[in-house]
Amino acid sequence: MSDNKLYWIDRNGQQVDIDTMSIEYLRNTLKMIVRNIERNNQNRNKELGNIEENFQEEKIREIEEDNFYFNDGL
Repeated sequence: MSDNKLYWIDRNGQQVDIDTMSIEYLRNTLKMIVRNIERNNQNRNKELGNIEENFQEEKIREIEEDNFYFNDGL
């Protein structure tokens, strides 16, 4: 292995040398990383959905205001 040591911070805040982790520990760590990535992607999609929804609502309000002023002038 290289001289660059990498450490995993466990749930107790302890540094664990990745080179000394057991296969089971590495497997569980990888599963946790994958779950976190999936969760973050789901949250990002929800945020983007909210942005799009807000954009559409604002456009509808603008159209309604324009129609109000247009009809008000008649």
